Parts: sequence; C-alpha cells; structure tokens
Amino acid sequence: MKLTSTIILILTIICEAVGFTFSIRSRGITIFAYYTQISNILTTVSAIALLISNLSDKRPRLISALRYTSACMLLLTVTITLVLIAPSGKVPLGTLLFSPLDNGLYHHIVCPVLSILSYIICEDHIRHKSAMLLPVGCTLVYGIVMMSLNGLGLFAGPYPFLQVRDQSVLASIGWTAGILLLTVGLSVIIMRASRAKQK
Repeated sequence: MKLTSTIILILTIICEAVGFTFSIRSRGITIFAYYTQISNILTTVSAIALLISNLSDKRPRLISALRYTSACMLLLTVTITLVLIAPSGKVPLGTLLFSPLDNGLYHHIVCPVLSILSYIICEDHIRHKSAMLLPVGCTLVYGIVMMSLNGLGLFAGPYPFLQVRDQSVLASIGWTAGILLLTVGLSVIIMRASRAKQK
C-alpha cells in the first residue's frame, strides 16, 4: 500500500503542476479566487507533506486531516463543475473537462480522481466526525470572502452563485445553505468510504 500510495502521490503532484502551469498562465494571481484552484493547492501541499512523511514512516494527524479536507473539497468542486457549471454552457465542455492544454482536465478530473482514491484506499484516515468541520469551515470562509468581494464590487465571480449583486438576498442565502449542506454530505461520503475501506 505504501508503494501504491507513493506512486499515486507522485502522479498527483505532477498532474497538479501541469494544471497550475495552465492556470497561472491564463489567470495569474486571480487563481486564488477560484475554489477549484484553492482545493488543488491544498491537495498539492498535503500530497507533498504525505510523500515526505512516507519516507520517514511518520504520519502526523495533521497531514491526515489535510488530506481528508482536500479530498472533500476536490469532490465538492467536481460536483459543482459537473452539476452546475458544465450544464450552464458558459464554459465549453472540452475546456472545462477534457482539454490536455487547459487546467480543467487536470484540476476537475485527473487530480481529484487520483487524490481521492489515494486517500480512501491507501492512506491513514482521520476518524473523528468533528473532522467534517474542516471542509465545511473552509468552504464557508471562502464563500463569505468571495461574496463580500462581489458585494463590494471588488471582484466579479468567479461563480454565478457568488455574484450577490445579481441575485436576491434570499437566493444568496439559499445558495449558501445548499452548498454547505452539499459539503457536509460529500464529507460524510468520503469519511464513510474511508472507514469501510479500513474495515
């Protein structure tokens, strides 16, 4: 399992690097405004940390917590992409998911699949239910920051449901509640899947 985990982690890091090459080239510093990019940055950091810890046979709980959080956030960004962004038609499906010359293939498909499978199948898992607060908290903080920037007119987007000036207060509350509930649900799925694998 350790060898398998190491191979998957290395592949993940390589694919993340390729994806970020395209992201930075097209978006520059604004990559930090995208939940997709943030979740992939966390994945890269946690994968590197776990790879280093595998070499020393020490696995701090913090790394497991980071890996769990990144897995949940990746699953959320994939779900939002497939359920909301792709059907809207605002971004060509090829660019969003399939082009090897854009970050979408790597950050929406390849890296999430590799990293989530690695966490569930090959890695030490975080066991406390309270860990679900980590991805939920990260998502909430991101939403508050980006909706505030949108509300103040300092940033437009990057997702339609964050554009509070273009929707009612009730719609903003509804989107926030819905996405947080989705985050909780996906976090439960990741935790139960990892526990089932552990048994």
